[in-house]
Amino acid sequence: MTVKTFKYFVFISILSHLVIQNCFATSDFFEQSSDELKEGIESKHPATYLILAAKLFGEDEKNEAVKWYYVGQIRFRAYLMANPELEPSGDPALYSSLKYMIGSPINEYAGSDPDNWVALIDSALIWHAEKPNHFTPKDTNKEIYKEIENGFNEIRNRVESSKDEIRKQRAENGLENG
Repeated sequence: MTVKTFKYFVFISILSHLVIQNCFATSDFFEQSSDELKEGIESKHPATYLILAAKLFGEDEKNEAVKWYYVGQIRFRAYLMANPELEPSGDPALYSSLKYMIGSPINEYAGSDPDNWVALIDSALIWHAEKPNHFTPKDTNKEIYKEIENGFNEIRNRVESSKDEIRKQRAENGLENG
């Protein structure tokens, strides 16, 4: 078993536990294809976006995985901010776990090519802007979305203005540069 395979199994084990804990036990997330997850995603729980990103990453559709991960980040953060009364061990804990487990490899990949990284952030922001969110509606949470979108634009601009520094830092840390 390779390290990559081992990490995938650990990820699936943890994710399965979290999904079951958070009342997704009847969901068939793990049997659904990426296309099935995408279908009607605007009405689904924001964890769906992150699970989709993980599936796509595992299918070597890494650019698509980055885009969906960032859309998921935007929408999951909005959901949590719009619902501050949520039980901390429920969806907030699920978000933190998914962000750590899925976000680490996705962001490592995204950072390997800062030009592409900027384009992928733009792609996520555009998709989000063009599509409704029936789970956490944009029209009733305008300020929340504005804050989150501004944060993503700041990250995008930081990457855009620091491409050479990012490449240098990655090389110093032994990480791949595209």
